[in-house]
Amino acid sequence: MVAATNRRLDDAVSNGGFREDLFFRLNVFPIHLPPLRERLEDLPALVAHLAERVRPRHAATFTEVALETLASYSWPGNIRELANLVERLSILSGPVVDAPAVRQVLRGPSSSPPSAGSPPVQLGRPLNEAVDEFERSFIGAALAQAEGNMAEAARILQTDRANLYRRMRRLGLEKSADVES
Repeated sequence: MVAATNRRLDDAVSNGGFREDLFFRLNVFPIHLPPLRERLEDLPALVAHLAERVRPRHAATFTEVALETLASYSWPGNIRELANLVERLSILSGPVVDAPAVRQVLRGPSSSPPSAGSPPVQLGRPLNEAVDEFERSFIGAALAQAEGNMAEAARILQTDRANLYRRMRRLGLEKSADVES
């Protein structure tokens, strides 16, 4: 049996807030797992695993900047909050999740959405990086709309398939092995 809590059970036993006999039954082999905010180096692996659980074989890919944005968050809800956020982003953002999508979800419903004419802008980084992130997101949205069909995605993007493949290769995007085009 594995049991988890965010409370110090030995203190709860001392205060009479937890049954001592149950504590000794559960406390055979205690494992202390620090909160997510104290082990941010695990974030990329956790995000990849959680994204795979949401959509097996079609997991969303999080850009480096998106992972950095996630790492800057304090994670009061710990791994459960991360799992919910990854699921929400995987559904809303399609195959590639970028930093603006992460920031929008972390801000929550109380914030006003960006106006249609002005997408969120993150200054202080190279233009090439920002353009690549936009291009990944744009191609990802087209592929999602085309349900992975490369010819259809190229048509949506108003380009030819060879150019789409070339751009995907340059951006590190992979075509799913089981998608027919």
